[in-house]
Amino acid sequence: GCERDGVNFELRHVERTKLEEAVVEANDDNSVHGIIVYYPVFGGPIDDYIRDVISIKKDVEGLNHRYRYSLYHNIRTLDNFGNRKCVLPCTPLAILKILEHLGAYDRAREVGNQLAEKVAVVF
Repeated sequence: GCERDGVNFELRHVERTKLEEAVVEANDDNSVHGIIVYYPVFGGPIDDYIRDVISIKKDVEGLNHRYRYSLYHNIRTLDNFGNRKCVLPCTPLAILKILEHLGAYDRAREVGNQLAEKVAVVF
């Protein structure tokens, strides 16, 4: 798919103990425009840390803390980054859009209460 659509990519195999260093190098490399890490690497808090090491300017999955915070607080642009549009994690955003379409998610309620008194069942 990438070649067909003219997207260049590099698949970098890195020992997991060297991942942080590799991400920092990619953050500083002007020829790298986006970073994706295939998770889980370590599992748990270490993976959370690796997500946050990825530069907000290169996080194409929207998994770093600033983007996750923005999703939960319904923030769509980052003022301190020149009104940069937020990259929002696609699965939670899709779920949110579906719930809105179904009338279950109420944007008129304060943040954290948009789904109050609603029941979702997951199998």
